[in-house]
Amino acid sequence: MSIESIEKMVISILSNPKLCARTSISNDLAHAVYAEDCPELLIPLLESHNDEVLHAGIWIASELGQQSYSLLPHIIGLITHEDSYIRYYVLDCILASYKRIHFEANDLHKLIMSKVHLCLNDLDENISGKAKIIMTKWEN
Repeated sequence: MSIESIEKMVISILSNPKLCARTSISNDLAHAVYAEDCPELLIPLLESHNDEVLHAGIWIASELGQQSYSLLPHIIGLITHEDSYIRYYVLDCILASYKRIHFEANDLHKLIMSKVHLCLNDLDENISGKAKIIMTKWEN
């Protein structure tokens, strides 16, 4: 799939967030972004103020594995989002990228670690459990 086709899918989601619930566009977009190695095309989804769009964007980012690393500056702020679905998949992106984050040990690493640490006390057990997994991996 071409970059232009990927951009059109992103625009479609931004203009009609309900598409994600009615079609396979999120899955198709995840496959295309992964195949073309262009996670940066998801940034408009991750910076949206629409929760349906954010759901699609963060889930797609989590499906990219280590490719999601380049999106972390756009994702990390969502770790305090009121929606637990979004927080969970932010942590999923961090977990997928933990080797690169840990290896590079820079200011982004410190910021991520502090944000993950806050999630240890999340009232949602799925969030606090995922945060514990991340912290355990980093401690080893």
